[in-house]
Amino acid sequence: LGPVVEKLAAARRRHHERVRTVAVAVPALACMVAWRTPDAVNALKAGGWLVALEAVSVGIAGSALWLECISSGALVPRGPRPQRIAVAAVSMWTIWVLAYLLAMSGAGWYRSYVHVPGHGISLAIDQQAAAGLMWAVATACFVPLIFWHLVQWLHSEEDADHELRRVVREERRRALPPTRPAGRR
Repeated sequence: LGPVVEKLAAARRRHHERVRTVAVAVPALACMVAWRTPDAVNALKAGGWLVALEAVSVGIAGSALWLECISSGALVPRGPRPQRIAVAAVSMWTIWVLAYLLAMSGAGWYRSYVHVPGHGISLAIDQQAAAGLMWAVATACFVPLIFWHLVQWLHSEEDADHELRRVVREERRRALPPTRPAGRR
């Protein structure tokens, strides 16, 4: 597994494209949303191969998304900190929206789960508890990540003025004609 991780880390260091972060985040979030839709959850109730497919697809999508947000050993995120903050915030908000829709729904989302009156908790309470759990887990995962990146970004040692001076120097060098040493013609 070590050589595979090193090869992946080297490829990530070579390609610092911001578009790749979004190209990972959008399908990952779409995968997570798709598996929480009523039809998908109702199909999962039957069990079987769909449960394994969900576990593998959400595991891969979630791991790819998480690796775009945090450094993990040799694997360094591709995007700059502000982009990582945005990806983490959008991911958290996506889960929050799903939780909100589930909790505030007047009807049961998942038809395959039948509630027998007088036994156990009601369907509405079950959905609200599930929504609370979704909200709490997303908050516990993403809020510390967002604040960590925000603090690191604000305390970074990169000097914007230094970068501006470097760019101006390069522009001046390109604008000046090449100089010849004295005494030569």
